[in-house]
Formats: sequence, C-alpha cells, structure tokens
Amino acid sequence: AIHFNGWRGSDPARLVRLAYRLVADDYRGGTAVQLIVEHCEPVALA
Repeated sequence: AIHFNGWRGSDPARLVRLAYRLVADDYRGGTAVQLIVEHCEPVALA
C-alpha cells in the first residue's frame, strides 16, 4: 500500500486500521493494482 504524506514525525502504531482505494497502475507499460491509503488510525491492543 502507498500512503502519500503519511509521515507524522514518528513511527506508526504497531497495529493500525486502514481505509484504502484500489487504483490501476500502468507504470512503464505494465499493469498492476495499487492500494492507496486514504486514512490510517492506530488500534489499541486489548
């Protein structure tokens, strides 16, 4: 997954909940699927 501008100044939590979207990627003529992170939040360990 790709999270543009996702750096918040510290390492991410060990466990996170993500919301992402699928995007077709045709980089250099190949075809692939990318996961673009739209939202990331830490999840507390119970």
